[in-house]
Amino acid sequence: MMGLVLGNTGGPKGCMQAEAGGPPRLQLSVAGCCCSSSSSKKNSSNSSSNKSSSSSNNNTNKNSSNNSNSSSSSSIDINSSNVCSSSSTMSELGLQLAARAATATAAAAAAAAAAAAASPIRYATICRPTSAAAAAAAVAAPAAAAAAAAAAAAARWRSSLCRMSAGRLCRVVEAAALRGPYDLNTWRKFVARAEMVLDSMSFPHLSRLSSACLQALAGLECLDIRVFSLLADRLAEPEVMKDCRFFQLALALNALAAAKLLHPRLLAAAGDRMETIPLDPLQANPQRLIPVDALCSDKCLNSTLGWKTQQQLQQQQQQQQQQQQQQQNSIAGDAKGQEEKQQQQLQQQQQQHPPVLLLQQLLQQTDARGCCLALAALSRLQQREGFAAAAEAAAAAAATQVSVHLKKLTAQQTATLLHSISKFPQLSPSLSGDLLIHLRPRIKHLGPAGCVSALNAFRRLGLDGDDPSSLDLQKQAASQIYYCDWQGLHALASVAKRGAFPLLLQVLQQQLQHEQQQPPSAALLQFRDSHLSPSCVLLLAFRTTIRLQQQQQQQQQQQQQQQQQQQQQCWCCREVKLKCLSFLQQTEGDSF
Repeated sequence: MMGLVLGNTGGPKGCMQAEAGGPPRLQLSVAGCCCSSSSSKKNSSNSSSNKSSSSSNNNTNKNSSNNSNSSSSSSIDINSSNVCSSSSTMSELGLQLAARAATATAAAAAAAAAAAAASPIRYATICRPTSAAAAAAAVAAPAAAAAAAAAAAAARWRSSLCRMSAGRLCRVVEAAALRGPYDLNTWRKFVARAEMVLDSMSFPHLSRLSSACLQALAGLECLDIRVFSLLADRLAEPEVMKDCRFFQLALALNALAAAKLLHPRLLAAAGDRMETIPLDPLQANPQRLIPVDALCSDKCLNSTLGWKTQQQLQQQQQQQQQQQQQQQNSIAGDAKGQEEKQQQQLQQQQQQHPPVLLLQQLLQQTDARGCCLALAALSRLQQREGFAAAAEAAAAAAATQVSVHLKKLTAQQTATLLHSISKFPQLSPSLSGDLLIHLRPRIKHLGPAGCVSALNAFRRLGLDGDDPSSLDLQKQAASQIYYCDWQGLHALASVAKRGAFPLLLQVLQQQLQHEQQQPPSAALLQFRDSHLSPSCVLLLAFRTTIRLQQQQQQQQQQQQQQQQQQQQQCWCCREVKLKCLSFLQQTEGDSF
């Protein structure tokens, strides 16, 4: 059987191309396709053409048979490796190829009919037409093979997933969290395998798995959070918690806190471990731990230490109640003295808390960036109830490193440190003075956020608007108004109102008057909706209505004044006319 040559070009043109050159390489597509017979069919066609040429003993027939052989050899052998990559792991590609093959078969039949109709004689001498079923089988065979290979690869991947160990499962889950896939079925298999090997997982495996699942949670439409509850139950076991390190504990608690699955048993175990956790400077990197502690202080330290302090306070309250019942029969003076001693002991215990000592040791080895992050986090943490003493002790430890790295600080870091240190009045005032001296020649390099931090620090330190540094800072903040968004303008306005900064306040008022004359922009409306409370929004709406009413009243008054002026002008004109008429009448009477 001769090879079937089909294409978009048409019968004679395609035959001329086959006669002129070697075998053209065409690809399978929906618009046009080329299909060929197998190698056995090609050999049989060659032998039949040779027999016909020998029986006829005509040179022209031999040439035509040779041309037909060359045209049949120019047919394309479609390999399954060109259609689908052998490394594909999803069966959807095979289904897509099968759909393309079906559409390509219809296109091939239509092209063959068009070619035969265009030149039936020449086309019949070169190619023998085949049925549509044979063409469909020739095209669908590679697609079916590719689909079978993809299904086999998917089955092998599922079987390998069922045999994954704890370490390999953690590596695969971390890679999938970074690069995908993010389909629900894959992550359900991950959760099922994690549940099977949960008993053999160590604390590093659990922390890595929880962090990877938290990272993938943003890319998934729906994730079964049962894995977080399983990890939380496993982490709360004493034999698992006893071997953990500080960084691993912070990583796991951060993930579980984000998933809102921190239960009291886990918090109690984490608090006990933080009290006895060792600090090994060879294995623990302080530069790596400080940013984690700064970023996770609200979620990790607040949760664990808060739960631990609540337990301690409950126990102390029970002891105090028992002691009060025992001391009711004693003298009132002795009871007061004992209560004062107990309060002093409680304060000493809170100051000598092991996690605070751990933070102090870490903060004494940090760099300039770590000092900025740590002091900013501690300044926010001291405002929470029960953390004032711990935050002050840790801030004092971090402040000792500021003078070491003072020459390397940028303008933004200096403003941030000055703002953080101004919230701790018990720290040495000489440190604030050194930071002010370091900031003075670098004020011109501050951005909007740095200006806000520096202005807040100046307000807390009591530097009024007449100070040269304060004047320079106000000028720099006024120059940054045009580069601020609405949130930055709101922060600058609030600082200028609370502090004594008249120059900045005057510039902001001028900017506000200029903006009130124009309609509100879309950015301003979005800022009002996102950053203001409902009461503030109502207040702004009330103010805008009052402003509109005032503008309408002013317009009405102006119109009334214009009308009065016009009426006065009319009366004046009438009086002048009457006087002229009376004068004319008098003159006429005198003349007569």
